[in-house]
Amino acid sequence: MRVMARVAGRDFSEKPAIVEGEDALAQFTIGFRFMIEDLERAHFELEREREELKAANDRLQALDRAKTHLINSAAHELGTPLTPIKVQLHMLKERVSQPGFETLRPGVEMVDRNIGRLEVLVRDMLDVARLESGKLELQCERADLAVLGRDAVQTFDALASQAGLSLSFEGPRELWATVDGKRIVQVLFNFLSNAIKFTPKGGRIAMALSRRADVAEFAVVDDGVGIEPADADRLFQPFSQLQDPVRARPGAGLGLYISRGLVERHGGNIWCRSEGRGQGSTFGFSIPLRAPLGPASGPA
Repeated sequence: MRVMARVAGRDFSEKPAIVEGEDALAQFTIGFRFMIEDLERAHFELEREREELKAANDRLQALDRAKTHLINSAAHELGTPLTPIKVQLHMLKERVSQPGFETLRPGVEMVDRNIGRLEVLVRDMLDVARLESGKLELQCERADLAVLGRDAVQTFDALASQAGLSLSFEGPRELWATVDGKRIVQVLFNFLSNAIKFTPKGGRIAMALSRRADVAEFAVVDDGVGIEPADADRLFQPFSQLQDPVRARPGAGLGLYISRGLVERHGGNIWCRSEGRGQGSTFGFSIPLRAPLGPASGPA
């Protein structure tokens, strides 16, 4: 019994003595000893694998911290020279607006557009670093989600018209919630921007806002190029873009990942639905009308 109690406590230092003979007790003793030896080998193998997994996990965590530090450092290094560049660019734009500099305007406009893209990239990289380090905090206050939705649609209305698309909003007259309004708008802007990118001329894009009990739900529906259902979750991973020539567009692949983090910081859920290529897409999220104000945390 003493040996059995030790084995139960994962102590294999003592084994039963072999009893000579052919009777049942001798056979039991031999079999029990072999069983303990097998358990001992299995135990040490499991311990070895556990240590290897722990070491691998420690390495992954160190790499993850290094990645977050690199992203944060790169964003700051890229962002530091932007302010003086923008100041000089503003002065240059004023200069070329005068008569005699017409041939220089296209080049200046091109520089302006690319500076804008760089600003978005820097902002996104900083958001990713904050999300992954758990330092992204929400500034929550009472806001009318219906106003946020209508304003977002109005902001993109001209861009949609230029692309030959119709853009509409449907929702209640008002729907109040405790949220970080700027961050909700950031998610909506990302959804609308993507919808315009991936919807061919003549297509339709609609934003809908609804309420279910104590939850608000936004959805942006388009009849654009669509995606394969199996690829939907990959869109919300950092630096992830589908290897699909139909959806190939410039970008770092951070917008939807950041959107996911912002929605989840509000205690909500984000999703994408599509029946497949050419079937359009629906990007949506739901958030509680009163967002949790707990400690910051990044996407799981």
